[in-house]
Amino acid sequence: MAWLDWDKRPGIGLDTNGLPDIDSIEIPEGEFISGTKGASETYPPVELEENIIQLAAYKISRYPITNLQFQAFVNDGGYDEDKWWEGLYKNNETRTQRWFEGNRPVENVNWLDAVAFCRWLSAKTRRNFRLPTGYEWEKAARGGDGRKYPWGNEYKTGYANIDESWEGNNTGAFSLGETSAVGIYPQSASPYGLLDVAGNVAEWCQDVRNRFNNNENLYGIEGCIFMYRGGMWSEHAGWARTNFFMWIQYSTSRMSSIGFRVVEDI
Repeated sequence: MAWLDWDKRPGIGLDTNGLPDIDSIEIPEGEFISGTKGASETYPPVELEENIIQLAAYKISRYPITNLQFQAFVNDGGYDEDKWWEGLYKNNETRTQRWFEGNRPVENVNWLDAVAFCRWLSAKTRRNFRLPTGYEWEKAARGGDGRKYPWGNEYKTGYANIDESWEGNNTGAFSLGETSAVGIYPQSASPYGLLDVAGNVAEWCQDVRNRFNNNENLYGIEGCIFMYRGGMWSEHAGWARTNFFMWIQYSTSRMSSIGFRVVEDI
């Protein structure tokens, strides 16, 4: 039986037009506590000192984009249409991949693939989708009160798909050693209802910086670094903390533990 025959949850598959069905959650305008007091500069991952951040309202997908949803982009000629890739480097290696377990989060896609997907989805739906900024991701993942994890300030074993061995070798009692279907750890929901922010796959964010002067820069320019956030199946439980983030130097970098979710401007 195909997964689609039984996994009918909204936001997992495709709509009646064959486009990704995005189950969006509205995050209200307002302040939230970002970072943490006494932030450690140990690398990796990175955390910033506590700060109050004001954001406008936006919508964000409840789940990371799934394999089936990304495959729709590929099947629709996503790697053939140049307008999705304007100003970006087209990664022709990704177009030949196939993602078979449709309700798992897409992985092994780079930052450029994620941006092109958002452009395609925006055009097809006549809505405005993009990657979340780092602050938008953080607020949606932790709420407004500065909690360390989506569920509170104390780590809870078995709450997310991560490597609990704390050694990065997938030998812990709660270590699947691979991705899982999205949304099957409901106890890890954020205050706004997001799932899989503490585990499964980490997620690309919109933020791009020049690694030499920390300023925003253009897509794909040599010397830029690209942000991702969130826990992942292949890393220890410390990565489940909502304030942590990482940078990757190359926009073409792909990892089996990084996917993405989308934001919609409102």
